[in-house]
Amino acid sequence: MTIEQAIYFKVLICNGYPEELLKYIDTALETQDPLSDIVLEMSFAANDEEKLISLLNERINSVKPEEIDFDGTLFDMLLAFFKRKYREENMPIDELVYLMYRFSLVYEPWDKWWNAATSRLWHVMYYMQDYYEFGDRNEFLKMLDDFLDNKIPPESPFLR
Repeated sequence: MTIEQAIYFKVLICNGYPEELLKYIDTALETQDPLSDIVLEMSFAANDEEKLISLLNERINSVKPEEIDFDGTLFDMLLAFFKRKYREENMPIDELVYLMYRFSLVYEPWDKWWNAATSRLWHVMYYMQDYYEFGDRNEFLKMLDDFLDNKIPPESPFLR
C-alpha cells in the first residue's frame, strides 16, 4: 500500500466511505504474494474502523509530508472518487462540494498537511462550497467540470 493510498483510504473512512478500503483488502488478499503486513493486519480488523484508521495512521506517520505526492497521485485518486460520486452515482452538488471541503482538510493535524499540500488545487477543493453558494450557477458548473476533468483551478481572489 502506497502512502497516498493510505491517506486516501483514511480520508474516505473518516468521511463514511470505508467500502474502497475493504475492496482493496479483499483484492490484496487474493493477489499479493507474499502478503504485506498491513494488508494482513487490516484483514483481521476489517469490521473495526477505529483499528483500520489506527493501522493507516501508522503507515502515514512513517513518512515525512514532503515525501507524499499530494498534488499528483493523491489528488488524482480524490478527483476520481468525486467524479464517480457525482457522475455515476448522481451525488447532489451540495453534497459533493461539502465532501470536497471535508476532503481538502486531508486529516488532522490540519496545519502539518495543509502546508505540505500548498497547491491551488487543494485550495479550490477547500473553497468549492463557496463557489457553489455564492457564484453564478452556469459558471460554477463549467468550473466544476474543468476542475474534475482537467484539474483547472478557477481564477479567484480566494486563491491568490
